[in-house]
Amino acid sequence: CSTAGNPKCCTVCTRTSLVPFFAREYGIVYRIPKGIESGYVAGGRNDLTEYNGDDSLELPLAVTYVIGTDGTIEYAFVDADYRKRAETSEVVAFVKQFAADSE
Repeated sequence: CSTAGNPKCCTVCTRTSLVPFFAREYGIVYRIPKGIESGYVAGGRNDLTEYNGDDSLELPLAVTYVIGTDGTIEYAFVDADYRKRAETSEVVAFVKQFAADSE
């Protein structure tokens, strides 16, 4: 993944510095409520200002996308509850079926 070019062109990107960028770009962020903001700034439990590189106090949602070679989202799992994630077996089964259907 290169920040020299357009970071949206990455197939897979694991650079945490780009997570806030992608989350905002795709509208998959959760804003920390005003009543608990103090726990997420310098001196708090987690300093999101350092992690995000700004004072947005946003966290990315847990999402899973399978994107076709034409850029179309073929599978999406999005949930505001960070404890819920796409089932790995379901995603693998979808990818296998999608690949077979695409041949």
